[in-house]
Amino acid sequence: MTFFERSVRVPMVMAGLGIVPGEIANACSVVDLLPTFLDIAGQSDMKLAQSVDGRSLLPSAQGNQEDTCEAIAEYLAEMAADPVFMIRRGDMKYIHCDLDPPQLYDVVNDPEELTNPVTDPAYATVAKSFTEEVNLRRDLSMLRGKIHTFQ
Repeated sequence: MTFFERSVRVPMVMAGLGIVPGEIANACSVVDLLPTFLDIAGQSDMKLAQSVDGRSLLPSAQGNQEDTCEAIAEYLAEMAADPVFMIRRGDMKYIHCDLDPPQLYDVVNDPEELTNPVTDPAYATVAKSFTEEVNLRRDLSMLRGKIHTFQ
């Protein structure tokens, strides 16, 4: 029910033929599981009924360098008065909920997420970009209506 690193940074373990032992620091998300499973099954180009977010993690697990470090999450479940969204990209994490002030963290330089520089002019472009992305990805008023319907 929170997007602070200690809640969302859960290790993922992969093992099997062709999997290189080691640790990868890049963020990933549960939306990456389906593309990964399809890739493992040799069906990465399989046509699905609808588009799927996420990326295959198999190349990284096989030892190939990956530039993508991204995790996108949302919380719309128990006790949610409003949709909460998180975008973690590279060193930056943005958390958005219409009921709360936006949160922006540099998770590398501030691993405890104690300083929210969202109003710092040095971070204005980053914060604006994340805000626009949240609004493009989700229809917040529609989601809010669905949440309030079930409460």
